[in-house]
Amino acid sequence: MNGAVRNNNRDWYGYIRVVLYIVIMFLVVSLGSNFGRLRRIRSEIKRTELDLSLLWQENEVLKKNFSEVGSPDYRETQIREKLGLAREGEIVLVLPDPEVLRQLSPRVEMGETEKNSKPNWVLWWELFVI
Repeated sequence: MNGAVRNNNRDWYGYIRVVLYIVIMFLVVSLGSNFGRLRRIRSEIKRTELDLSLLWQENEVLKKNFSEVGSPDYRETQIREKLGLAREGEIVLVLPDPEVLRQLSPRVEMGETEKNSKPNWVLWWELFVI
């Protein structure tokens, strides 16, 4: 009878070993997935911190622009440029585009001698050397 109890105990030890192996494998898989999730969360935190620093920089630039826009000089410049207004006693001179100015300006025709004249350095050379 003693042998039957030993065989029965061996069977229980076998079952307990299998259950322990299954529990250990479950824990290893769970631990691996938790490490993977932890890495993803850390990378997301780094990405979010980078985005936050970029937003802080953009915020500083916007604060600077806001202070510039609020200044009286900026407002006066915008009023002059956009609305074409001027102070009392000032004269506003509006010029056409450069293309229109070129068309309106008189054309000076160069003679043949001026077109084929010597380079400037040759003229200087002739002036001082010869």
